[in-house]
Amino acid sequence: EFSTTNLVLYVNMAIYGCGIDLRNLEKDIQVYMRRAIRCNQIMLIKNMSILYQLTLDLMGFNHNAFSLYHPGMSEETCFADAHQHNHIAICRLICVKRKYVAFWMGSMDTAAK
Repeated sequence: EFSTTNLVLYVNMAIYGCGIDLRNLEKDIQVYMRRAIRCNQIMLIKNMSILYQLTLDLMGFNHNAFSLYHPGMSEETCFADAHQHNHIAICRLICVKRKYVAFWMGSMDTAAK
């Protein structure tokens, strides 16, 4: 069960710290998501979904990464659910993701908020 935690940490560092090729990471994340789903690691699935969405956003894809986990879920509904249930780490990860995408897409005003 802890292997999924390590996979989330790896993806997080691969995106923010290593500059890994996002095309390869995107494929790997899909495999990691399926593993987390098999292990029924709900919070880690949400974390991985956020990082997967970040990867897709940075590559310019207009896909909903959350639909792999839960059909009909989006970043907005995930944030609202996390906020309602006081899952602060999920809310924070989504906010950091939004700022990171805004920064790299050149929207400094949005990133500053």
